[in-house]
Amino acid sequence: MTNLLQNQSVKFSQKITLLICAFLLCLVMTTMLNSLILALTGADSLIFINISILTQNILAFILPVAITMAFITTKPLQFLQLDTKPTTKSIIMMLAIYIAMTPAMNYLVDWNANITLPESMKAIETWMKASENAASAVTDRILNQNNILLSILLVGVLTGLSEEILFRGGLQQILATRPMNIHLAIWISAFIFSAIHFQFFGFFPRLFLGALFGYFAFWSGSLWTAIIAHAVNNSTVIIAHAINNSYGYNLDSLGLTAEGEFPIIALLSLIITATLIYLYPKHRKVIS
Repeated sequence: MTNLLQNQSVKFSQKITLLICAFLLCLVMTTMLNSLILALTGADSLIFINISILTQNILAFILPVAITMAFITTKPLQFLQLDTKPTTKSIIMMLAIYIAMTPAMNYLVDWNANITLPESMKAIETWMKASENAASAVTDRILNQNNILLSILLVGVLTGLSEEILFRGGLQQILATRPMNIHLAIWISAFIFSAIHFQFFGFFPRLFLGALFGYFAFWSGSLWTAIIAHAVNNSTVIIAHAINNSYGYNLDSLGLTAEGEFPIIALLSLIITATLIYLYPKHRKVIS
């Protein structure tokens, strides 16, 4: 990507500050709007939960990037890598990586969920667990609503689209305009992506997923690869929950072992995933 995509009068510090300020402003606006909707529908209403997901994705995630792009580039779609279609091979490899890594990711999720902090940090751990439980309660309401298609559209497709536009399209691409290693830009974006969810007991799985999404965008030269990967991940969670409820088969247990047993399936999953990542077709489109 050439410098022609960027407004050269806008410095990196101004770009990142603009994105942060636009995000915070839109977040406040979204919170105010959701408070109004809450007063009209009630906190336990699925209507409120679904509308709040819609407003958050559009107003808090997509709108800040749109505002930022208006100031820093004349070709926002190209800057965000939304103008490039991913190749069929890159999508197939992405899906293969996602399937292969499932047991290893389940193992990481289980490990992170069972982390305990030192006694001196018990108060922090209690606060973290309370926040986690509150977030889990909302997630359970979404997963247990009867309209699975609506859940996939909102949590799978729309959330996958909006979060990738903000974190991999906006943040990661802006970080890449600064003279820094692209890998650092990817991991910084992934760290912020995970931290902003305020769910410590899912922090590390989300961190590695965020980094993987970032690499998909970087390697393929298309943000759509990351968007599809994110949508597939979120939709799989919804579908797996429905399968568990209907048939009693828990896909989240794949790769887990009894206490004291060696996690051979998770290890094999990790090896296969690493091999597929090595073989992934890498076009490495990056801002210069």
